[in-house]
Amino acid sequence: MATKRKLIERAAAAFGVTSAFDLTPEEMQEGLDGLNALAAEWDGVGIRVGYSFGDDIEAQAGVPDTAENAFVLNLAVRWAPNFGKEPSQSTRSGARAAWNALYTARGVRPVAARNPALPVGTGNRVGVLNPQYFPDPGDEVQGLNDGATEY
Repeated sequence: MATKRKLIERAAAAFGVTSAFDLTPEEMQEGLDGLNALAAEWDGVGIRVGYSFGDDIEAQAGVPDTAENAFVLNLAVRWAPNFGKEPSQSTRSGARAAWNALYTARGVRPVAARNPALPVGTGNRVGVLNPQYFPDPGDEVQGLNDGATEY
């Protein structure tokens, strides 16, 4: 895991700031604010990677290695205009691809609700002797594993 400072320096290098010494303390704070905002935005859409919010720039970011590139490239794309620079096409496409990969891997997957009209049970034949069984949506089926044996 990298520190927040390291992520900010890598983002600056992605759009052409050659050294960490080229960044003033105000610019580092601006980068930290951008990193916090980026993590909060992603957290709002369901991408939770464990980012450690706060103002300590030397603290561990809490971002897994698989998500660091998405943070770095997306911060670079958002932060470059503040320096009067234009991120390259490869940086922009890399940021988009990294975000898509992160969203696919970490995003909240919607769970479809069970259709209440879906028949449940064995057979479910229509007729006088064997009517269809439609449970209430709140009912839980009990005893499905009672007496089951493993093969």
